[in-house]
Amino acid sequence: MKGDILAAAWTVLGAVLLALGFNQLRSEGIPLVAREPYPIFVPCPETTEEATKVSLADLAEGTQAPAFPQGTLLIDARIPQRFGEGHISRAINVPYDELSGVGDEDAARIRAMTGITSILVYCDGWEEETDPARRYDHPPSEHLADELKSLGFENVRSMQGGLKAWRERGGDTVKGPEGTP
Repeated sequence: MKGDILAAAWTVLGAVLLALGFNQLRSEGIPLVAREPYPIFVPCPETTEEATKVSLADLAEGTQAPAFPQGTLLIDARIPQRFGEGHISRAINVPYDELSGVGDEDAARIRAMTGITSILVYCDGWEEETDPARRYDHPPSEHLADELKSLGFENVRSMQGGLKAWRERGGDTVKGPEGTP
């Protein structure tokens, strides 16, 4: 056993010395320490829950039904089937999947819209549901809002409570295709 450990140690040492020797033969060599940070190690933009979320009470401004300021783009983060069953008027559908993120086409579509001063993202409010199996039918709008921020969009917030809270506050929904922002 002791001989096997010693042989393994000599093998590793020999491989390291051989690699360093070959590295010296290369014109630029492979640096042992990166000269610049790799993009994967750059930290994500810092966000706080208070800055990311907005409550419907903040949007209502003393009335029962919430109202959205002029220039607000509403993004529904749910799957297309759920979007078609009912969504807030003027909302566009950008289905969010935590594994695939925001697609290039969706990001380009949002960038192409003019007159947008803020973005408000919502979903079903699955975090309040009791059926965990339905969780992935209702992706959290906070993740989509954070990803949009990381793509360079400004003034992006998510709506606390989602569509469930919207309906409880007296907000209407429409069925069918996307509205015009």
